[in-house]
Amino acid sequence: YDPAGRMEVDRETIVRGLRHIGIVSGQLLQVHSSLSAIGHVLGGAGTVVDALLEVLGPEGTLMVPTFNHGAADVFDVHTTPSVNGAITEAARKRPEARRSVHPTHPYAAIGPLAEDLTCEHLELLTFDERSPLGKLAAMGGYVLLLGVGMDRNTSAHIGETMARVPCVGYRG
Repeated sequence: YDPAGRMEVDRETIVRGLRHIGIVSGQLLQVHSSLSAIGHVLGGAGTVVDALLEVLGPEGTLMVPTFNHGAADVFDVHTTPSVNGAITEAARKRPEARRSVHPTHPYAAIGPLAEDLTCEHLELLTFDERSPLGKLAAMGGYVLLLGVGMDRNTSAHIGETMARVPCVGYRG
């Protein structure tokens, strides 16, 4: 335990846990996450990203929301930080990560499907069926809520788009 009373968690523990819940090599996986909810992760957010990539293997693809929700005066695909937590920021900063060009709701992805998932986002509605999230759904991808609840799961927005209803938001 760390001084704050959080259990210490290492990469191997995270890998075992991910495999235990059914994450397998080759999957397409979007992750919503909270680093602090996991415990005191030895090595920080990068350890979580390493564990996810290890479990997914070279054929798998990891996708994370790297939104700024309009907080950036000017969006730069390479430098505008994610406000979706330390794990998403750690994934975004990886040299192999590809990030969609969207001024408020970009996604980052790592793996063989990364380029396909993140291309053409600028020309689309935020949660269009051809957006990274729409492509994840169309490709049969999975969503992992790692230390967060359903109120952080962006996949509901694809349903809203398809039904042509406005975003209901957190309190809707």
